[in-house]
Amino acid sequence: KIKEINEEHEGKLQSTVDSYSGIMSKLRESMQNSRAEGETTVNQRIAEKEEEMEVLHSTVEELSDLIARLQGDLSVAERRYLEAEEESDHYRVEIEKKEAEIEKLSLEQLATVNMLEDRLDRSELEREELLKERSDELRDMRRKLSLLKNDLKAASESENRLLSELQRS
Repeated sequence: KIKEINEEHEGKLQSTVDSYSGIMSKLRESMQNSRAEGETTVNQRIAEKEEEMEVLHSTVEELSDLIARLQGDLSVAERRYLEAEEESDHYRVEIEKKEAEIEKLSLEQLATVNMLEDRLDRSELEREELLKERSDELRDMRRKLSLLKNDLKAASESENRLLSELQRS
């Protein structure tokens, strides 16, 4: 009976082992399939990431080139700005000099105009004084002429009287 039980247990055990072996085979196959699918998925993701990395690397290189160009442009712009600022300072100094010259000339011209106005005023006063003197001289001469005319008339009358008296005598 033990032998029968033993054989029966062996049969069940063998059946369990066979079942277990089948399950293990299916499990291994499933694991291999999952592993193969996982590797494929991982490889695809790696390939996608490598493509993304290449695109990113290309983009980074383009951005680096762009940054370098922009830095160059910025340097040129800064240099031009400094040159323009220096030129502006130069022109500002020149304008200030010209303004000072204009102000100096304006002051000189104003002084000249004032001097000429003073001279004109003095000349007008001198002319008025001279006209007054000439007018006074002319009045004196007219008076003297009138006196001379009167003297001449009186002399002429005296002469005529004398001539008449001479003729009478």
